[in-house]
Amino acid sequence: MTTRHRTTMLGSWRRTNLIGLPRMRTAMNGTVKTALMILGILSALLIATQLVMDQIILSGPPDVAKWVKTHQHSGYLRVVVSALYIIGSLATIAGIPRRNSP
Repeated sequence: MTTRHRTTMLGSWRRTNLIGLPRMRTAMNGTVKTALMILGILSALLIATQLVMDQIILSGPPDVAKWVKTHQHSGYLRVVVSALYIIGSLATIAGIPRRNSP
């Protein structure tokens, strides 16, 4: 049994497991995980805010033009934040090393 560990940016791996096969253990970097969690939560909040503004606009407030502009700008922000979240998630998933098949 080998207990030698090697640390990488995405986690650590043990050279072999109990039966001698290579074994991978991956753990996401804490900073990356925190950034992705913040982007995901912000994206969800922006989507919920868009829905609320949709309902306000549909109810016909007296200052509809102001609400339409606000809705438009928050929509742009939502797209950017969601795109960053998706790109970050895919980059993290792509960076995780593959497990060796037995």
